[in-house]
Parts: sequence; C-alpha cells; structure tokens
Amino acid sequence: MKTCYNNGQTEGTRTENDHSFVCEGRRRTGNGPSVRPFFIFRPKGEACIGVERCSGGGRIVMTTMMVGKNGTGLQIIRFVYRIQKKRPTVSTTDPAVPNGSVVCFCGTTPNIGTTVVAFGTAIELARRMKDDVAYICLNLKSSKIHRYLGVDEPADSIDAFRAEIRARALSPDRLRRKAWRDPRRELPANLFVVFGNRLREQADYFSGEDVSYFLENARRAFRLCVVDVHAFWDNAATVTTMRKANVRLLVTTPDVTHFQEDMDRWFKTLAPYADIATSDMRLVLNHPNAPGGVGVAAADVCRETGIKLAAVIPHCSEMLSVLNQGRILDIFRRFSAVDESVRSLADRLVTMFRQEEGSGGG
Repeated sequence: MKTCYNNGQTEGTRTENDHSFVCEGRRRTGNGPSVRPFFIFRPKGEACIGVERCSGGGRIVMTTMMVGKNGTGLQIIRFVYRIQKKRPTVSTTDPAVPNGSVVCFCGTTPNIGTTVVAFGTAIELARRMKDDVAYICLNLKSSKIHRYLGVDEPADSIDAFRAEIRARALSPDRLRRKAWRDPRRELPANLFVVFGNRLREQADYFSGEDVSYFLENARRAFRLCVVDVHAFWDNAATVTTMRKANVRLLVTTPDVTHFQEDMDRWFKTLAPYADIATSDMRLVLNHPNAPGGVGVAAADVCRETGIKLAAVIPHCSEMLSVLNQGRILDIFRRFSAVDESVRSLADRLVTMFRQEEGSGGG
C-alpha cells in the first residue's frame, strides 16, 4: 500500500507491505536545498536506521537517525563532505598496474573461528611472499579483529572510508597509508590490516557497487588480499566479495546444524544467484575434535556439502580466553597443531597462485 502525504513542509510517499515499510520524501529547508529523508523500517516495527541526504552546491549532508517503534528519531551523528555535483565514475582499473588476488573466507555460521583461520592464513602468506599482503575485514556486522589484536580504539576502520567510497574518491595509496601495521613488529612487516566496520547499524548502506569499488582499490594497493566476510548472505560485502574473489574458502565445523542447516539456508540457497557453485569453493573444517562434538568425519562433511577439502584446523580449548585478552598471536605460538594446519593451508594457496602465474592466469 502506498500513501502520499503533504503537510506544507514535508511531502513524499510511504510504501507498506506485510514485512516493512519505506518512507521517502523531501523537506524544505528555507532557501537552501531540499532534504530527502529515506527511512527503512524493519519487520514488526523493530528499531532501524534512517539516513537523510541533502545535495546541493556540490555538497552532501548525511544525518544518521535511530528510529524507534513509534517512529520517533534520535539524531546520533551528522557530517558534511564535499563532492562533485555529479558523482565521478572513476575506475581504478589500470592495465599498467597488475591487480592483486583476493582470497575470501566465509563461515557457514557466525562465531565458529573464521576470523582466526583467516588472519592466521594472512600471516603465513605474508611470511611466504615478498609482496605486500593485506588482511581486510569486510565483516560489516560483527567485526572483532581489532579487539583480538588488542587495539580497542583503532584510528581507522572501513567505516572511515565510507564517504570516499561513496564519492568514488578513494585511492590505493590512501588505503595503504591508513591500513594498520603492527607497531610491536610481531607481525610480518609486509602485512597490512584494514579493520572492519564498527558502525554495525549502517551495514546495509554499503552497496554492491561500493564493495566492488573498494576491492578494486585493494587489489591495486596490495598483491594479495585476504578478506574476511560475515556468514550471513544478507549484505553486499559477503555476496560481492564471494563473487569477485579468486579463491573462496568456506569455514564450517562437524556440527550438523553448521554444515547442513546453515549451509543449506544461506550458501546453497543464495550462492547460485551470484553464479557461485560448490565447485568454486574449498572447505576448511574447524574444531573437528571439540569436546562434546558429534564426531562427523571430514570426508563425510565434504560429501554432504559437495565441496573439496582444503584444510582441517584442530580445536583449541583456550581460543576464546586468548582472543578476549587481545592476544590472537598466542594461538599460533602456543598451539602447534593449529599453527601447523594454518601453515599447510598457506602453502597450498601459495602453490595455487604460482601455478596460475605460471600458466598465465591472475
């Protein structure tokens, strides 16, 4: 149902269905440009985010609102940035600059250790390559790598590039400069870290085009990008990165609710729409020997999912305790079985990249 409204100062439309409603309209602001509020209300009237954009004179004003069940709003942030009146269609593709490769890690289920496996693999890849390697967190809904590294308040994260991404004004050089590098020098010198989105309520405002543009810049900034995305396929970062990646690694566990239920409801349901087949994936089995586990063998998990096995990462009983202390590196230092498995996965990836380069590929 669509409802039109005009109270003299505000006019627009409200479109409703059984699940949500969207309000879009214009509000006059004196002699200045008009404002276009855009509010998306979630199912059952749950709290949501609204974004107000005002364009005029080469300027965009963005005001983020928290909207409650009764439609009232509380302003929480406002910022202004200048762009060209017409957004430039800048392409970062330059035939003279070789594009780097993207390795995407995606879990079937949240909180099963995907970030630990992805970050450990990035460390080992950096140790095996002379070129620069980046670990990029595009987990827009639950980024924690900064906490795992003991960086409670990172100076820069993916949300800090939001305005530049939307304006198509981000450059590979700026991305490199703003990426975090370990001041304690415990990580390889050629490893860069791009921290993930900390404004989780704005995860839905990253479009597929935004993510593609960001990945283009990342490919030019780094020879290899290890990208960690959220397990849920309801955001642009997960879908777009999985589509654009050179290598796709799906992390799961022997728990049937993970490799069956979650796999079927997310990956097998939505991946075909992104032209991703199970043959395009490789499987990483995490926590196969966890206490109280169901004990499903790796071969059985691969047969059930239809995905070839890339690695098996042993269970680490102290993982959560170590991560909560911001000491992710201790997992690889203190638990040799985990370290050896991640090293083996990195070796396999390096061999794959060398074979592709030798055959004239990526």
